[in-house]
Amino acid sequence: MDTIVIIRRDLTWHVRAMVLFSLFLQTFLFLFAPLRRRVAKAYIVVPISFAFLNVDVVAYLAMTVISSTVGNTSGGSSSASPELVGFWATFLLVHLGGADTITAFSLTDNELWHRHLLQLVSQSATIAYLFFVTLSSKNKLWLPTLLVFVAGFIKYTERIRSLYLGSWRNFQDSLLTEPDPGPDYATLMDIYSSKKEAKLPSRIVMIPEPERVPKKIKEYEDEPTPLNDLEVVQYAYHFFQTFNGLVFCFDERAQSRTFFLNRTARDAFKVVELELNFFYEILYTKAKVLRGRYGFLLRFASFVLTVAAIVHFYLIDKQGFQKMDLRITYILLLGAIALDISSFLKVGFSDQIAVALTQSNNPSLVVRILRKSLNVNRERWPDENSNSTQHCTTCSFGRFMQVMHRTWSESIYQRNLIRYCLKRGKFFGHKKGSKYYFWVKFTNDLRDFIFEELKMKSKLADDIETAKEIHQARGDWVLRVEGCTDLLHWINDNDFDESLLLWHIATELCFAREDISMNKDFRGLSKILSDYMLYLLLVPYKMMSAVARIGQIRFQDTCAEAINFFRERKIGQSKKVPLHIQACRSILNVNVTVKPAIVKGDRSKSVLFDACMLAKELEELGEGKKWVIISKVWVEMLSYAASRCTALAHAQQLCRGGQLITFVWLLMSHLGLENQVQISEGHERARLFVGK
Repeated sequence: MDTIVIIRRDLTWHVRAMVLFSLFLQTFLFLFAPLRRRVAKAYIVVPISFAFLNVDVVAYLAMTVISSTVGNTSGGSSSASPELVGFWATFLLVHLGGADTITAFSLTDNELWHRHLLQLVSQSATIAYLFFVTLSSKNKLWLPTLLVFVAGFIKYTERIRSLYLGSWRNFQDSLLTEPDPGPDYATLMDIYSSKKEAKLPSRIVMIPEPERVPKKIKEYEDEPTPLNDLEVVQYAYHFFQTFNGLVFCFDERAQSRTFFLNRTARDAFKVVELELNFFYEILYTKAKVLRGRYGFLLRFASFVLTVAAIVHFYLIDKQGFQKMDLRITYILLLGAIALDISSFLKVGFSDQIAVALTQSNNPSLVVRILRKSLNVNRERWPDENSNSTQHCTTCSFGRFMQVMHRTWSESIYQRNLIRYCLKRGKFFGHKKGSKYYFWVKFTNDLRDFIFEELKMKSKLADDIETAKEIHQARGDWVLRVEGCTDLLHWINDNDFDESLLLWHIATELCFAREDISMNKDFRGLSKILSDYMLYLLLVPYKMMSAVARIGQIRFQDTCAEAINFFRERKIGQSKKVPLHIQACRSILNVNVTVKPAIVKGDRSKSVLFDACMLAKELEELGEGKKWVIISKVWVEMLSYAASRCTALAHAQQLCRGGQLITFVWLLMSHLGLENQVQISEGHERARLFVGK
């Protein structure tokens, strides 16, 4: 007798709801997961986080319910067909393959690829069990079930391979070049010795190898011109390929430095922006797997299998199936096909395809058409002075398109010690106050200023030793160059985190002292960089842990002293002067002729009044020079911090909207200001010559 397989009536609606919810989560992640690298706001990150954390849970739970409710008891009219439910289970395997636009929410997820490999085996075994059980009841859906199962198996293996390639150790290994053993020294010396013994005149000559600088880069060495969008993509991909874990050989450093020295700040930041985007796609998406030849073929095979499944399902006799269950099945099939088509379009208009098209010297008609469509897609950096740009920023659609085309948040987070101390009663206790922050827009003026400072230092760093000296500077190099040696002790005599707090408070005190400045631009840039550096020092994920030391303790002690000081001086009683201005002026009015450590001892790590002393020394520089010095010191501190953050810390920021410090880090590497360079040039090969 044939075994009649049915589903318990009370769990039928649960299964229907879960498979549809699983499809909804997959679609949501596919569409909205890329936003997390563009918008670092809670209203974007939290829903994406919720969907990512629950998408696998829903699929596992649905699979468990389906497998546990297969039995021999009779069901009512509301029970779903066991054949259909078994068919639905294969879609859960497809969903476990994950959305193409997000495989890892953080880098830690990539390290769990072993777990997903075990889950693939487990879930495949469960579906195989369901398949064979339903097969015994003359399942007419066995072929589409098998087709979708294979498609789901392919997609889950894509996810596992993406996680494996994105795991930090394998990612670093993939960046290494092929081993170079060099010339065969032993053989060469054997031949040389034999020639000497035979009394034949022999000599070993070192022959330089030709310079390996790409033609594209050589073209712009003498007469640099602005880059168009497709050229930006091409250069970004070239430097991404020669990244090699930031360990450059001598010629790679030279060509990178030459290229960026001949670029404007706008073009340089565009290239670095896309270069970081390539890293994001490898670490957090399926891009590397899908854009490979075999990956694309497997995805196409998966797509064909799903199309074949829906065609077969459409043609079979559906008598005995409920209309609602048929609708759900069509939704699952069409949803899978729609996501695959969207994935193909995404790959077709990707940056890597743009690189391939720009390298074609004799493009066909199809390539020319794609080039034009890709160029439209590359309009992510409109001209700064164009009227269309100004118009787009005033309309909602224009702002939306700018957000969709950018690859990072273009925001700079800010934390301000004085403002926090004044607000701490309203928001937080001062130990938790480090969570208080705000943000400002990344401006063209700030971009240009940072790049010109790095560019100037790169021009001076003609040799490795000078580059290392500049790399070690944390504000002192600028002070020496500008002739402000009296201020050097505020840098050299303190740890980096202490110097950062000192200069942050001093910058705030100077900023609040006057409303009008002879150097408005430098004054504003100094303020933004000062607040940004404090944000980095206190950031929860400890990006600057290598140089922070006891920065959190110093911050808390300084806040405690500032809060007590403001309370004693009754800051806020006057309504005519803004609260923040009152606070800063009260600090500046304190007599600081005696060093605070002499009076207070060293138990408290507060630097409040030390910073007051620094502010008064800065005021002595005069209005024309003060803000220039302060702004340049902050850029040097930012550069120092950027080079001390690990590559892992920078990579972790790519999925959180990105950080300005990561751009500075990569720009320093390209400009030859990093110390991770192979000093030996190695541009020569030995040749043995016999005869006179």
